[in-house]
Amino acid sequence: MKIVFGALLFFTAFQGFADPDLKRCMSALPGEIPVYSSDFKWNLSLEEIKNLANIMYKSEKRLAKRAYYNEAAKSLVFPKGEDLGGNIRIPEQFVKTIAKHVEKAFARGYVDALIFSDMGHSHFLIPLSFYNKEIAPLSVNQFNQFNLLYEKIMKNKDIKVVYHTAEQLQVMDESKKLLDNKKLQWRYFTRNLVGHNTVDPDIEIINATATSAANTVGEISGYYWWGDGFNIHANQNGCFQFKKDGKILYFDLSLYDLEPAPSPLSSTLPTRFHTPRPASGGPSAP
Repeated sequence: MKIVFGALLFFTAFQGFADPDLKRCMSALPGEIPVYSSDFKWNLSLEEIKNLANIMYKSEKRLAKRAYYNEAAKSLVFPKGEDLGGNIRIPEQFVKTIAKHVEKAFARGYVDALIFSDMGHSHFLIPLSFYNKEIAPLSVNQFNQFNLLYEKIMKNKDIKVVYHTAEQLQVMDESKKLLDNKKLQWRYFTRNLVGHNTVDPDIEIINATATSAANTVGEISGYYWWGDGFNIHANQNGCFQFKKDGKILYFDLSLYDLEPAPSPLSSTLPTRFHTPRPASGGPSAP
């Protein structure tokens, strides 16, 4: 009865954007091979990225330490070690919002693939007043409260999510000149996809070419730049769903960076987490 009741709660809370089958939202299994950073390479053509996205979508590989449904908490959570405060509860609306970002990004031609090579990682823009009052006290020498910190960020309707898209797409030649291709130029100039954290979120594009040759926006006036957002990756077995071209597709989320595939010669890399910096408004958006 406990499992059935848990499934009912999950369906009631998340119906309309996620499959109610709890098997979709289980934590990673022991021995499961995750998506590695070494599954991707730089300077890919658009066709190569699309082909890779199809391969990764059908693969059994999913994000490591991904969000899952925690029966005890009766909530979706991001897994985190107890030294960082333990699991992070994910607000229902936040996942719906991310799914809307993805749907609108595809519909408007801002992205072509939901993998690391294109739209695969994110950052947070946190209003300075909210950061100074609510987040800074938890982030400075309080790493054991990261669960509370991220929950506050995800619940705040005024934060924004920044996706640096076209991450590994080759848009320039060896002399750093834009390739003579309208589609590639479009992808270059729309690299900074910014999504609002509202019920029906708008998405906008910020042009940062005046300050960045790669056209990647960083700090924006009035906001604290929180670099450690989430990774997002489309896979047929994913926990969450979105619609594209009338079809339902799936994706996973994780707060952990992709790591390279292990090899006998490689050392184990420490898991990265956010190192706070002094609050700063940063340069104004172009």
